[in-house]
Amino acid sequence: MLKRTVGEKDEKGPSEKKKKQQVIGESCVKSSQGQDNEDAMEELMLKIMAKISKSKNPAKKAVLEAKLSKVLEAFRIQAVAKATSTANVKKAKAQQVLQFKPRNTSGLGAGPLSVGGVIPITVQEKERRQQRQLRFKSTTSEGGDNDEDELVRNSGQGTCEALEKEYLRLTSLPRANTVRPPHILRLALSLVKAKWQQHSDYTYACEQLKSIRQDLTVQHVRDPLTVDAYETHARIALEESDVAEFRQCQGVLKQLYLEGIPGNQEEFEAYGLLFAQSTGKGRILAYELPVESLQHQFVAHALSVCRACRLGDFHSFAKLYQTAPRMSPYLMDRLLPRMRAWALKAMVTAYRPTSVPLSHVSVELCLEQDGADLFSVLQNAGLSVDLKLGVLETR
Repeated sequence: MLKRTVGEKDEKGPSEKKKKQQVIGESCVKSSQGQDNEDAMEELMLKIMAKISKSKNPAKKAVLEAKLSKVLEAFRIQAVAKATSTANVKKAKAQQVLQFKPRNTSGLGAGPLSVGGVIPITVQEKERRQQRQLRFKSTTSEGGDNDEDELVRNSGQGTCEALEKEYLRLTSLPRANTVRPPHILRLALSLVKAKWQQHSDYTYACEQLKSIRQDLTVQHVRDPLTVDAYETHARIALEESDVAEFRQCQGVLKQLYLEGIPGNQEEFEAYGLLFAQSTGKGRILAYELPVESLQHQFVAHALSVCRACRLGDFHSFAKLYQTAPRMSPYLMDRLLPRMRAWALKAMVTAYRPTSVPLSHVSVELCLEQDGADLFSVLQNAGLSVDLKLGVLETR
């Protein structure tokens, strides 16, 4: 075996190392170029939207809208390609990780617990199946003899006239005397809105709204009343931070808007953008919006918020938080902790070693609108405060 002298260099090692560094550098350059391209396209889209809002010439406006449609189409193509490549990488990694050893089933019989086995149909099994069929028949046919008592499918309406009704999950066919017709549901919805403004009892409001939605569903009612019920429930759920109920209402509203039923579509598209940004998918959802919606003030505000979050622009975020329309502040609250962390880090780095006035810190952290305690926020971040001078220490 040949020994290597001290002066000799390993030619193989450095060359492989250089190749790896080159590959890593190329991948970083590609990713940064792709991110820069996305930011440039997004900035172009915002500029075109601003020109459309200012333009009063119909011909020029039509040209700008056509240009905006082309930019959006390029966005969608790029997003689909990126999502497909990411999904393929995840799938390949999952296939590499999830490699299970085949189970040895040679000693197992064909019983009910064996792999690929079939439950033997014995006399007892036949009796159990017959009893199950009879039980389901009795459940579905219960009350079916009285045609007036059962809600007629597809075209029937209820006969119940109660404004308030307890919400119960359906375990059988709905009956007409337990379902409220649309004109009663309209009054019931107005009652829920009035009681919410007076008492703000979310337990009562949520139960009544779910009961209204159920009665609309079993009667196949899909009209502006249905949209109003789901929009009301979504707004109240946002106010009470009930994310699950809001997402359920948002999904149904999206389908109702696609069917052409009128409502506050742009408002809830803006809410969808803000919620998607809190989960890291705001840019993907923006590609799916129509050109008409992008010109609405609610959607434009939501797009500006998403851009401020991606760029870490906490100063613009604070201004947008002050001018947030309707229920948008409740969704922007989900983005506040991260933006506050970025703001504190930037202020401490920029002002060090001088101190920062607490009034300025409070404005930049949106504490006046949010109602949070300044000292608790700074204490949780591990920062010191001089109460006598009213400043934040950055040393």
